[in-house]
Order: sequence, then C-alpha cells, then structure tokens
Amino acid sequence: MQEYRLSAAAEQSLLSAIVQNTLRPSETGLLPSHFESAEHQAIFKAALDLEQKKQPIDLVTMVEATGLDDELVNICAGGMGFSIDLALKHAQIIRDNALKREISRVLVDTSAALSKPDAPVSSVCLTACDQLKEIIAGSTAVTTRSMLELVLGELDARENPQQLPQRVTTGMDLLDGMMNGGMIPSNFVVIGARPGVGKSALLLSMALAAGGKGKKVLYISLEMSDEENAQRTLAHISQIAFSRLIKLEPLSDKENIRISEGMAAYGLENIQHYAAAICRVSDIRNLAVRLKDQGGLDMVCVDYIGLLRPEQNLGSRVNEISQITRDLKALAMELGVVVVAAAQLNRDNAKFNRRPVLSDLRESGSIEQDANVVIFVHDDGTPPDEFGGKRMELIIAKNRQGQRGIIRVVFRGNVMRFAEES
Repeated sequence: MQEYRLSAAAEQSLLSAIVQNTLRPSETGLLPSHFESAEHQAIFKAALDLEQKKQPIDLVTMVEATGLDDELVNICAGGMGFSIDLALKHAQIIRDNALKREISRVLVDTSAALSKPDAPVSSVCLTACDQLKEIIAGSTAVTTRSMLELVLGELDARENPQQLPQRVTTGMDLLDGMMNGGMIPSNFVVIGARPGVGKSALLLSMALAAGGKGKKVLYISLEMSDEENAQRTLAHISQIAFSRLIKLEPLSDKENIRISEGMAAYGLENIQHYAAAICRVSDIRNLAVRLKDQGGLDMVCVDYIGLLRPEQNLGSRVNEISQITRDLKALAMELGVVVVAAAQLNRDNAKFNRRPVLSDLRESGSIEQDANVVIFVHDDGTPPDEFGGKRMELIIAKNRQGQRGIIRVVFRGNVMRFAEES
C-alpha cells in the first residue's frame, strides 16, 4: 500500500512539473503505459500529443485535451515548482515501478504455468525469458538514429545551406573565424577572467553584436542592476564615455543622435534582460523556454556562473558548480541555442598575473569539461594607449570545433568595447 502511495505521488509530481513547463514530456523517456493510474496515463498522453503538435502545455490546454475534471489537473499542477533533476528522478521512479509491475506479472504467470504437473519446463522458461527481454527493451521511449541517417542528413543540409544551424557572431571577425563562422547553436561557451578585467563587458559586447544581426538573446545579469547594464549598453552603442552617462546629466543633441543611431544598429529589441540577485538554472530555463516558444531564441548569456544558485545543497561548492555547468550545457543542447557564461579565475592566477590555463577556472574542473569553447580575457599589464585603450589578449584555450590560439584586442573600458588590433 505504501509503495502504491509513493508511486502515485511520483506520478502526480512529474505531471505537475510538466504542466509547469519544468521539462517537456519527451525528456522523461516515459510512455503513457508506464503510469499506473489510468487518469495519469491520459494526462501524460495528452501532454505528449500537445508537444508533438508544438502547442503550449498548461492547465487550460490540458483540461481541454483530456476532458478530465479541473480538480484532477489542478492536483497535477499544484506545488511550488520542481528542478529538472528532481523531475527526472520521479520519472526514474515511475519507470522502475512500471518495470516491477510487468516483471511481477511475468513471474506470476510463469509460476502458475510451472505449477501444472505436465508443464513443459523448457518452453515455459523460454517464453518467460522472451517476455522479460521484451519488457526491458521497451522500457523507455528514447529512440536512436543510425549514423548513416545522421551523415546523410548532414550532407543534405550542406546542399541546402538554409537548413544548417545559423551561427551566432561574437562581433569580432577573427574570433568568429577561429570558430569557423561564429558560435554554434547547442554549444556552451565560457568566458573566463580575473575580476575587473572585462569579462562582463565582453559578454555584453557579444550579446549586442548578436542582437544587431537579428538574433534573439536572453541576457541574465546576477551582478549588475538594470540601471548599470543600461548605462553600459548606452556607452557601447553610442561610444559616449561611461563616466559621462553615470552622472545622469542631460545629454546634448549630438549625443542623443548617436544613441538613436546605436539603438537602431544594435537591435536592442532583440535582447531580453533579466537581473536578479538569486537565480537557478531552472529559472533561466523557464525564461528561455517561454521566449523560444513566443518568438524564438538564439543565445543565452549568463553573468556569471559563480553567482548561480544550485537546485539543491550538494555538500560542497565544487559539486554545486559541477551540477550548474552540466545544466547549462544541457540547456544549450535541449533548446538548440548558444549559452555563453562568464566565469572567474582562481586566486593563483590573479596572484601571479600569468596567462590563464583551463585549470585556472574557479571552483570546479567541470567548467572546462562541459564547455565547448573557453575564451580567457587576459590583461598582461601593458599601460593604456593615448586614447585610454588597453591592449589585451583573448586566449581561445579550448575549441572543440575550431582553432585554438590568441587574438590581440584593444579594450576601451570607457565605452565598454573590444576591438581586434589592426
């Protein structure tokens, strides 16, 4: 009886997570038959059908699709929200319970057949083995694709370039070139630097460059307020000194014209900004899924990894950062977007001011493992030029589908701009 209650609770919790858009039905790897309750089977099947039709899944659409009472769907939509990890654990419980029921049924039938005096033992056992193999093979809804199919699809896409995933520019030609044309959808890109070197400015610069090319961007700021990021954006697009903008004094007509021209050139309407002191990857995912469904999404920027909260206490910050970076990578792959996140370097690098290496990424080796691309911003201490520009290096330390190397840039911190050295 207790096992049934636990199974029912897991089913209700998972369905609630689906209705709340914590995860998609297809991500669970479940079939409707895995659910023990007939009502839960109907709800899950309806959610799968809505997903396949690319229709929204919420309380209203589920009531309409199932024809079930509002009360039942309200039970499934209740609760305070779920992390992806917790929802997937509930999915595993449901799958395991379904396996137990099916295996128990086969064993009971086999025992009954063997209890007959004239039972053909070998035949009964072979039948039981076949049934068990069939149960195990059909225990997940996950499907595979042959490598031949994947290769042929890739070749076909090259004959029709419009079918290829459109890369996202970094705003710098040399950097795009080292990535074979820009950042690749489904990739996780990390920008690492010591505090105060310019990683947030580079992240914002990439977001603005992408928005200017018509890409849809979600910019998550955990370190700066709306006002601070607005001022930094104004400095970048207008090339009016940041120190001038933070004084909140009236701007001249010439400065207003430069701002208007910059706003048009950089497509600010394509960038959605979210500033929060407390944020988890699941919160980012909810925002990203909504934007993807409403008008499309190409890029998610996170400033920065170290300020993200874990979904649950994992005992150490190293374990928490590992979970956070895995979730960011999963978000990129799930939604087919570029996820670019800033990360701090450890104290040893700041102490000796040397060129950073992958092991300098702070708090967890998982950052370098999960990232497709790692870019370090390095200030070697060279004095600023006569215009206040700092000569710096962008070090491409990891690049799974492109070149590694160093690009020399000039960072003009007064207008939050990076430019490749001519």
